[in-house]
Amino acid sequence: MSVRTDLKFKFQPVSKFEVERKLKSIKRSKATGLDDLPPGLLKDSAELIAAPLTHLVNLSLATNIFPADWKNAKIIPIYKSGAHSNLDNYRPISILPVLSKIIEKIVHRQLMSFLDKNSLLSEFQFGFRRGLSTELATTLLLDDIRREVDSGKLVGAVFIDLSKAFDTISHAKLLDKLSRYGINDGELEWFKDYLFSRKAVVSYNNCLSEVHEIYSGVPQGSILGPLLFLVFFNDITDVVNHSKVINYADDTVLLLSFHDRSVSTVFKGEQAGEQHLISAVNSNKLRACKLVRKCIDNDICDIFKTYFTMQQHGRETRNNNNMIKLPAIKTEYARKSFYFMGAKSYNDLPIELRKIENNPDFENKVTEHFNEL
Repeated sequence: MSVRTDLKFKFQPVSKFEVERKLKSIKRSKATGLDDLPPGLLKDSAELIAAPLTHLVNLSLATNIFPADWKNAKIIPIYKSGAHSNLDNYRPISILPVLSKIIEKIVHRQLMSFLDKNSLLSEFQFGFRRGLSTELATTLLLDDIRREVDSGKLVGAVFIDLSKAFDTISHAKLLDKLSRYGINDGELEWFKDYLFSRKAVVSYNNCLSEVHEIYSGVPQGSILGPLLFLVFFNDITDVVNHSKVINYADDTVLLLSFHDRSVSTVFKGEQAGEQHLISAVNSNKLRACKLVRKCIDNDICDIFKTYFTMQQHGRETRNNNNMIKLPAIKTEYARKSFYFMGAKSYNDLPIELRKIENNPDFENKVTEHFNEL
C-alpha cells in the first residue's frame, strides 16, 4: 500500500501514573543491561522513582533527545550447534537497559495508536500487532488458496525469509518512511536521535569486548524495533504487482493465481516487482509450493510435471512408527519444497514426541526439543 498522509503524529505528555504502572510491570527475571540496574530494584522502587522518571521521559519527548546511555546494548552470544569456532553457530541476544524500555513502551503505545486509528498499516501484516497472529495469517492464506483453486485457477505460493531483515534497514530510508506516515518535525527528530549513535559490546565469560558502533537496522532487543520494522516493510506491495502478499513480520508469502497459459510467464520471473523482492531472499530458506487442484487426477500442465510425483496410499497418514508418509521425491527442487521439509522435520523428531496425542503437550515438548538443539 502506498502511503503518504497529511495527518500529523504528536507526542502526548506522560503521566506519573503511567510511568509507575510500567515500572511495576517489570519482570524480575529480565537480564541487566550495561547500566547494571537490576530489574527487581526498579520494580520495588517504582513509587519512589516514578516522579523523576516521568520528568525525564517528558523532557526526552519535548527536546527530541533519547538518553545516550540507554542506546548502549550488551550482546550475549548463545551457542546453537556446530563448530564452536564458527560465529554463524551463535545467536546474538541484545540486552538494553531496563529503563530504556519504559520510555520505548510509552512511545510504542502512542505511535501504534496513531497508526491503527488511521489504518496506516497493511491489513495483511499480522506480526507484532495486538489481536493478530500466525493462526489468522494461515487461515487467510488457506482461504485464498481454496477460493482460487475452486475457481479453476492454478495457485503458487512462494514462502520467503529475508536475509538479516531487522539488521540491514537503512536509517535514512526508515526516517523517510516515517515522514510519509505523518511523523515529522520534532517527533521525527526524536526517532532520528533514537536510531543514531547506538553502540554495542559483546559480553562473553564475564569479559566485555571493545565498543562497536551500529550504523543500520532497528535496535535488537528493543520495544520500538519491531514496530519500526513494520513501518519500513509496510509498502512491500508497491513492488509486487502480480501477487497477494501476506506478512508475519519479515516472513512473507507471495500468493499467485493464474490460468495455464500464464504459468511459464510467472515462473520465468518476468514480473519486475517479484524479481526485485526475491533478490533479497535468503535462498537457503526459500520454499516454493505448487498447489494445484489438477494434480489430483494427474492432469498437470507441463511446467509442474517435474515437481509432482503422485503416490497412492491408504487412509492412514502414519505408519506403525508414527511417521508421516511422504511422496517419492525425484528432484532437488521438490526436496526443498515447503510441504516436504515440514513433514521431514516431523519425522526427525524422537519417537516419544511423535507418540504424543494431546496437542498442547505435543506443542510444549516440541518447543523444548527445538530450544535444546
